[in-house]
Amino acid sequence: MIMRKIVSVLLAMMFLLSASANADNKRPVEVSQLPSAAQQIINKHYSRHTVVLATVKKEHFKKEYEVVFDNGDKIEFDKSGDWKEIESKASVVPLALIPKAIWQQIRMKYPKTAVKKIDRDKKGYEVKLTNMVELTFDKHFNLIEVDVD
Repeated sequence: MIMRKIVSVLLAMMFLLSASANADNKRPVEVSQLPSAAQQIINKHYSRHTVVLATVKKEHFKKEYEVVFDNGDKIEFDKSGDWKEIESKASVVPLALIPKAIWQQIRMKYPKTAVKKIDRDKKGYEVKLTNMVELTFDKHFNLIEVDVD
């Protein structure tokens, strides 16, 4: 009986410690503390905008960065400074940041639209267009899914 109580108390303590550790895994940083690749993207493609907030998030040996601009646009970067997600609230994602093979397909199939959001991971890309169509591409830029809202 006592052993059961001890185990319960230890489990509760572990839960509280992990919850508090995850609660402060995101903290503000200066733009100068971002990886150089991220700084280059900001300087080249977002020079007209002011960075309102830059944060770093550390979680399970992973480090990610997030930058929010004064117009509401947001970019998430991996630990190397490569973009993971770009979301544009006020305008559109800069063309130079969209893989050429994806942009060519969008131009052919949806010529009167632009990209509002693009995500990438090791499996591929998800793209949301201004006409609310969502496209999924594999890592070889093959269109594998179309979702219309």
